[in-house]
Amino acid sequence: MIESELVPSELSAMTLGKRINYLRRDLPKTHGRHVSQAELARRVGVTEGMVGKWERDSATPDPDNRLKLAKIFRVPADSMGYEMPSTDEHGGSPSEPPAWALQLIKQQTELDAKLDIIIGFHLTRPTDTETP
Repeated sequence: MIESELVPSELSAMTLGKRINYLRRDLPKTHGRHVSQAELARRVGVTEGMVGKWERDSATPDPDNRLKLAKIFRVPADSMGYEMPSTDEHGGSPSEPPAWALQLIKQQTELDAKLDIIIGFHLTRPTDTETP
């Protein structure tokens, strides 16, 4: 089942909460399943209730969680309202993350993708007690 696709201008016109809800529930349907609030909460490291507050626009994810959401949904960080700091804590220009940090992010993204495939396979695979 393919849901109607939103053009980028419609997605950017949504509140952050509606955008999180859309990315969690509707966008992944084209890939076979959506992400529950509980699963998203576990992956971000917050409570399920906090994800609900974000989706209702009762609370806003902090910048670290916005980056995590962007990575989970595989969207640009700015689509989650994340902006790079204009200066570092010493008043200078922000520096690039160290190469080791970028490598860790890349490895984590690859592992998350593999885990999604494994979980998706497990959720769609009939159990031994089910009859075909």
